[in-house]
This record gives sequence, C-alpha cells and structure tokens, in this order.
Amino acid sequence: MSKGDKPCTPPPKSPSPPPPDPKTPVEECPLKKLKHKLVELVEVTTYKGTLYQVKGGAGESAKIDKKAERVVKDGVCRQYVNIDPALDDGPHPDYGRSLTFRARVAWEDESATESLAGKEVWFRFKRHETSGDGRPSEVKSPEKEEFTGGGNPLKTTADAEGWATVTLKLSQYAGDQFTVSAGLAEAAAEFPTKKYVVWRKYWYQMTKSDGVRTPDLGTSVSAWKEHFTEMVEANTKAYKKTDDGLKEPAVKNVTWIPRYKVDASESTDEVIVIGNHNKQKFFDLFVAEAKTRPLKLNLIPCNFQCDYSNTFKDIGTVQVKTTDKTSEADTYYVTVATNTRHILCDPPLNPGVDRMIVSATYGHKDGSGVYAADGNIPLANITIDEKRPGTGSIKLKRPGTMPEPTVAKPAWIRVEYIYCRSYLGESKVNHVLAVVRPWSASGQGSPIDFNDTVTHEIGHAFNQTPRRTTQPTSLGNHPTQYYAHGGQGSHCHQGSASWSPSAPAEDANLDTTAETPVPSRGKCVMFHSFSADCEHKFCDKCKPYVRLQDMSSMKSL
Repeated sequence: MSKGDKPCTPPPKSPSPPPPDPKTPVEECPLKKLKHKLVELVEVTTYKGTLYQVKGGAGESAKIDKKAERVVKDGVCRQYVNIDPALDDGPHPDYGRSLTFRARVAWEDESATESLAGKEVWFRFKRHETSGDGRPSEVKSPEKEEFTGGGNPLKTTADAEGWATVTLKLSQYAGDQFTVSAGLAEAAAEFPTKKYVVWRKYWYQMTKSDGVRTPDLGTSVSAWKEHFTEMVEANTKAYKKTDDGLKEPAVKNVTWIPRYKVDASESTDEVIVIGNHNKQKFFDLFVAEAKTRPLKLNLIPCNFQCDYSNTFKDIGTVQVKTTDKTSEADTYYVTVATNTRHILCDPPLNPGVDRMIVSATYGHKDGSGVYAADGNIPLANITIDEKRPGTGSIKLKRPGTMPEPTVAKPAWIRVEYIYCRSYLGESKVNHVLAVVRPWSASGQGSPIDFNDTVTHEIGHAFNQTPRRTTQPTSLGNHPTQYYAHGGQGSHCHQGSASWSPSAPAEDANLDTTAETPVPSRGKCVMFHSFSADCEHKFCDKCKPYVRLQDMSSMKSL
C-alpha cells in the first residue's frame, strides 16, 4: 500500500436521544382558524322552477348560470307592483311587489372546503325620502314595505355554499324608492343596489272605426306618469259597419246616424253613437291577453255616448206659438223637452221601441191653467229633422182637427216621449267609452277633453275618487270626494267655484242628491263633468289616493 492510500474509517456514531419522559406533555401544532367574508349581493327570481339571477339592479355572480335582464331607466329600476310576474312569456323580474336577494359569503382562505352553513348575514333596506308627494306619515299593512320575516335589518344564515336569501316586499305607494344592502354585522351595509322605484302599468287596446284618426293621448299618458303609472298601447282593433256583429239593423241603425239626431246642430254628417243599446257589440271586439298583458283596457272612442233607460220617459205640456211655425204649411218646431239633458232621437235607442213618441194630444188651458185635451195627434205627424232648434224639439205637422194657433187662441200640446241622455265617457270594468268630436277644437269632445275623459274613466276603473270605506287602509276619507250631483259615480270637487252640498258638512261625501246643487268649474280631472278650469291631471288632494291604490285589478263605475 502506497503512502497516501490511507484507508477511510467511518465517523463515530452519535449517541441516541434519550426516550421521552412520559411525564412531560407533547406540544401539538395548532389548527388554522378560518375567517369568512361577504363577497357578493345579487337579485334573483324563480320562474317555472328555475332560478335566475337578475342583471341590472344588483351585482352579478358567476355561481348562477341562468340570467334575466331587468330594464333600468334613468339609472333606477322600475318595479311594476301591480302585475303578476307568473306570466307565460317570463321571467319578469320587474313585475310584482316582492324582490328576492341572495348574498354570498366565502372563506378568506380560498383553499378551505369546510361548510359555510350557519354563518350570519344581515340584510337591510332603505326607503329614500321624497318631498311634496302627499305620502301619508305612516303606510300601514298590507300596503307597507317589509322583509319577509320582519325586522330591518334582518339577520339570516347562510347555507353550506354560503348563500343567504331574503325577500323584500315593496310598499304599494307609487314613487317610493328603495335600496338593499348586506353585511356580516348588524350595522354593516355593503354592496348597495340601485334604487328600486314603485311603478304600476296597464295596457290598452284602441277599438275604433276603420280609417278614423283619434287624438294623441300624450296628456293622459303624462297624467298617469306623474303618479308612476305607465299607460301602454297594446294594439288597435279597427272595425267597419260591414263587420260581423255590427251589420245587424238593430246595431247599424242606431250606431251610425246623422249628427242632428243627438246634437243641437244642423249637420247631417254620420256620427258614431255608442251606449247601453249597442256597447256590448264593441266590448266583444276586445282581444284579451291574460297571459302576457293581464291588466288591459278596451278604449272605445265614439262621437256620442248616449244611454237609454226604461225610466227615461217624460211628458211635456207646451204651448204651440205662431213664432214656432216653419216655412212648411201647418208645421211647427216645438220644444217639448225643456230639460236640456233630454235628447229625443228617432228612432229611439231603446231596443224594441220603434218610436220616440208614446202619445200626443192637442188641447187648451182653462182659466185656472189646467190643460184639457181636445183631440189626438197622429204619431206620424211628429218627426225630427236637422232644422229643429234643439235636441228636445220635435217637428209637428198640425192635424186637420187641430185649430191653428193664434195669439188670441193659443194651442197647447201634451207629448209623452222617450229620451236618452248624453255623457262624455263611461267605465265598465276594463271597457272605457270616451267621446271625441273632430269638429271641436276646444270644449267637449276636443282633443284635450278626450284626453281628460280617458284619464277620468280609467281613474274610475282603478277606484278614483274613492268613496268612504273604499280608500286604501293607510288613508282617511278623501277630503273633496262627492257623489251624484249630475254625474255617475264618485268624483272630486277640488277647485269648484260653487261647491255647496245640501247635506250637512260631516255627511257631504255621502250626499246622494240626484242633480242639485251642481258644482261647476272643477280643476281636478276627476270632476264629474266638463270644466273649462280642468288642469288635465289629478289634483293634489287626489295624489295620495292615486299613488296608494291597489291597481292589480279593475272595477266597474
């Protein structure tokens, strides 16, 4: 072995550690404590058993596949609280009073897989104050806003995947604005949503004569929009005289008639007259869309809305004067209906009644002023034409047995007649009649008055102006409501120049006198008759009643 080839020797072994003393405790490694955080707040809706996240009002989540869009206008979400969301063409997250939100919590350590069940999540909502809108100081149940389960803020718990859910029922007061937020503590308010504003919506079908233009409804649309209600045209149903259901003589002869028969004019132009003698035919033209547009009106313009009644009969005893004589021999124009609301139409509008005159006699008055009949007037001798001075006038052909009237020997006639009455509109559940007269640039039947009538009659369909005990729970009696006084149904006399109900003040709202005293020149669109002072909208007294009304259904006047 050469020098330098020294053999390698292993190092000495280290001594083994002594065995642990069984009396000494062993220190264990501590477990890491998990912390959770709130990561998102989303709006959701369920449609036909499927969960959708709603985009537009709150955040978005990658955890929910199905998505539904909500329309955001002017930076806020309109929620149409009067429309049922369960429609066939859904989902409709912007329909209904209830909004559902989900907040998700997650572990800060993304690798953690433990269940999140039971973690607390607090939800809160805020109603944003508005001024000058007439909202009552307290909106009561069932009209108030609230979380399902009560409380605001409301404590909930997450499921295993970290989702906590809450449902907010919005108030019924149109124009109310709400935001929703969530947090891990009672005072926390994270991920605030956009504002959700209480709106209402209804649709209308325009049912009109083919080729006839109707005025723009912009004023009516604006009157409802002021109270957070959308008035949306759905479709137009045009009709002709030759259409099935409208061509029967019973309809045709009392629908398209010369204007002078229902108006104090000399016009022989054909006008459309709709009333209780034929309106069902036009109601039948309505196309219902319950599965897509559940709250839909049938808007029916006409030139005259005239109604008959079995009680619309009267007797006129009037003098035939020499000044009543026409250019035709032995013929006179005589006003037998002195009530200006009585319209003598021939043929009358009553189904099954052939003539407007029931009976007629001529005679004289004795010294005490008592009428005595001297003979009968053949009914064929009484007609109407375009030259008559008013709708209560007849054209009388003097029978040969009747002496010619003179100043010295005046003649009298007594006529029992059937009449109808003219109105500007009517509301019957979802059917609305509204008078429009193309020849009127102002006044009754003018474009602006047509708009007022449409607003007014749709108001009736939604219980405006409410009578006592029929108003929303959160409101007292309507301060300017009245009944009758020449109109049909309940109305508002705000601004009336001559309001003096005959009933005691505490009972004024229940006054049922037929026509007197008649208020005049009301400012509210819910005034009972045409008024030159109408402001073409609901007045401030009506405002809270319009906004708090449950508009999920319509009613008859």
